[in-house]
Amino acid sequence: MSGYCSHDVGSDYGVSYSFYVCEAGIKDHVGTYKAKGHQDGVPKYTNENGMSIFRHNGYWYMGDLRPWPPATNYRCVADCTKDEEVPPTVDFETNPRKGTDPAPSLRDEPCSKDEL
Repeated sequence: MSGYCSHDVGSDYGVSYSFYVCEAGIKDHVGTYKAKGHQDGVPKYTNENGMSIFRHNGYWYMGDLRPWPPATNYRCVADCTKDEEVPPTVDFETNPRKGTDPAPSLRDEPCSKDEL
């Protein structure tokens, strides 16, 4: 399962886990994502700017869940396994209608000061 983290996720599972985005075309996506609530039966992750990583119909997306309909700026569909319990630590793809390149790369290690 290369490219996926194998940690327990979310405070409901007894472990608080974070993901990191160090660069993205939409700067609000840069930051630390922590488990906050659930979506599609698994934890969703939200950063300090209100952007979220969430699963919908088995695939992982990055966007803003506050407006309706949600803005899904980036997605992991084409090269991602469906129904994974945690988001993949890979490069997401830009939604051509709502996102801006470069697409974010999701990591399980904090960003260095040089990357921010």
